[in-house]
Amino acid sequence: MAVELLRNAFSLGGSVPAIYYVSYLIVSVLVAYFVYRAYVCMVERRPITELSGPGAFRELGIGVLIGAALVAATVGIMWLLGYYRVTQANAWTVAFVLLANDGPGLW
Repeated sequence: MAVELLRNAFSLGGSVPAIYYVSYLIVSVLVAYFVYRAYVCMVERRPITELSGPGAFRELGIGVLIGAALVAATVGIMWLLGYYRVTQANAWTVAFVLLANDGPGLW
């Protein structure tokens, strides 16, 4: 519902503006946070300690590094076996769109 409101607000026709992806990322993270918070408070009836501030950035950094290493290892193995080949590169905006679409999974 929130994504449809954003889509209508920016009247997306052909080319999608970057502000849509930034808004999509922010709204998605906020919705995921508040849904998780409501679930923990109403169903589990306990305080949310796993999203506390101390050590959060360190743990996020370690998780991102481990994830990047796993992806690099997978692509490297496929490249060594001859199943992976880069034929062209897209603009940097493609990576931005992927981050906006997959970014909520970080939280």
